[in-house]
Amino acid sequence: MKILLFALCLLPTLTFATRYRTDPDHTRIGFRVMHMMINQVNGQFNNFIGTFDFDPKAGTLKDTSFVVKTTSIDTGVQKRDDHLRSKEFFNVEKFPEMTITNSKITKKKNNDYKWTGDLTLLGVTKPVTFDLTYNGSRKDMEGKTKVGFTAKGKINRKDFGMPFDAPVSGGGLLVGNDVDILLDIEAFEEK
Repeated sequence: MKILLFALCLLPTLTFATRYRTDPDHTRIGFRVMHMMINQVNGQFNNFIGTFDFDPKAGTLKDTSFVVKTTSIDTGVQKRDDHLRSKEFFNVEKFPEMTITNSKITKKKNNDYKWTGDLTLLGVTKPVTFDLTYNGSRKDMEGKTKVGFTAKGKINRKDFGMPFDAPVSGGGLLVGNDVDILLDIEAFEEK
């Protein structure tokens, strides 16, 4: 009986993570890559779904699952987007999705974290670490709790087997190997 009473006394101090789903109208899965060694080209993916468990009090993020449709790549230039969908880049016919799953999170200070997830791209899975900022939570006009995050990570596209390579005069590559991954996430509480 004493153990049960002790456990009940602890119950209010326990924290539980809440399940969230990305709001597609207010979330951006973006990237940036160097072009001709002189300029950055930005793009995004327009078709994705993300879910995760988050507890801001405990600073925990777990059971992360982002599924991105690679065919939805959008850089604002149709010819470039068609090339990016080809076998030289995302090979969307063979690999129509890329994913980020699992989570390891370490609090740095205040609302800043290091978040590591497993990125699967072109059939290759590697950990990617993001600088993640929790921007807070609010109730929307419908009374749903929403949370917001920004995150930035970096990958080398060659590590995932993306083969395109074209040298440019003066040295360097037409498309850089390093790709910044830029996430602006707004998600609502699932009930």
